[in-house]
Amino acid sequence: MPKPAELEKLQGNPGHRPVNPNLPVADTAIPGPPKYLGRIAARAYNDLVGLVGTDGMRVMAKSDRLALILICDAWEEYRQCKEEIEDVGQYWLLPREA
Repeated sequence: MPKPAELEKLQGNPGHRPVNPNLPVADTAIPGPPKYLGRIAARAYNDLVGLVGTDGMRVMAKSDRLALILICDAWEEYRQCKEEIEDVGQYWLLPREA
């Protein structure tokens, strides 16, 4: 299976073979966060797109968007759980049955 054109450019052409002009090109334009993400997840989404998207390392394509959404949603859930633990404590004492 041929490498995407961007990957071919990044890794170089050590064999100096002609580059196939018909290599697939990944769409790197990443849309904003979906409306259903919470506040924390949307902020994480924008931060990560800035780091790995077209303005950052340029290692993310539009096809990676679902994975990014899942990561950001999990991050928000983690932060909410962490806040709850900080408020309530790490251990819950359950009432004893009579």
